[in-house]
Order: sequence, then structure tokens, then C-alpha cells
Amino acid sequence: EVLIVDDGSTDDTLAKAKAWAARDRRVRALTKTNGGLANARNFGLAAAQGRWVLFLDGDDWLAEDQLHRMLRRMPCLSPAPAPSWMITRRF
Repeated sequence: EVLIVDDGSTDDTLAKAKAWAARDRRVRALTKTNGGLANARNFGLAAAQGRWVLFLDGDDWLAEDQLHRMLRRMPCLSPAPAPSWMITRRF
């Protein structure tokens, strides 16, 4: 699951997010008024359905196999399930 939260950006973030969502059913484009970083993350967490969460900001970069490598090293996952888009454990 990939959640893209647009919190009032003035660029074309929402259009790009919607385009991704139209191409891949695992992607959801969410929009809200600007409330700051913590508010946007909490909004995304409320909508998340996965077991793990990984926050990425617009200036972050992730290697193509990064999530797979991270999940493989988690001792609580053995054997690891199919790669997910979420990493920080939700409680």
C-alpha cells in the first residue's frame, strides 16, 4: 500500500498522485488542507491499512530494493511476507 498525502501543495503533486493511483491499485492519493508535517502524517496513518509504515517526504529517495532488504533483516518476520510499502510498526 502506498499512500500519497497532499496537504495543500501548490504544485502538481495531487495530479501526479492521482495519476499513480489510476495506474496502480496499491496507490491511494489523499488530499487535505495544510496542517503541517505531523498533521499530514497522522492523516495518512489514519487511512493506512498495512502493518508497517515508512514515511517518505518529497525530497527523500529510496533504492528500488530498499524495502525488501529492510524487511529481510527484521527478526520478527521469518519468513518475511510479500514485500510491503510500510516499515515502521503500528501499535
